[in-house]
Amino acid sequence: MKDTGRKRLFWGLLIGFAALAPGISGGAIAVCCGLYGQAVQRLGALRQDPLGSLRWLLPLGVGGVAGAAMCTGVLAGFFTRFQAETVAV
Repeated sequence: MKDTGRKRLFWGLLIGFAALAPGISGGAIAVCCGLYGQAVQRLGALRQDPLGSLRWLLPLGVGGVAGAAMCTGVLAGFFTRFQAETVAV
């Protein structure tokens, strides 16, 4: 499968959502998706190849922020409607 910005955006959404969801780790999702090692390498290469690294990391970061925002909205809705049940989880 070809690695595209759209795929990294999607995986970023999933990672961002998982980062805020109770019981799920964004880092674990990144490892399962095979992105963790690549992301660490790209972060390490920011000084040597800033454009290439940012071009690879940007969709992942934008997706992560959007996923976290979506998760915040979902959790806020759960807290509003099902406060006792949500706290119990």
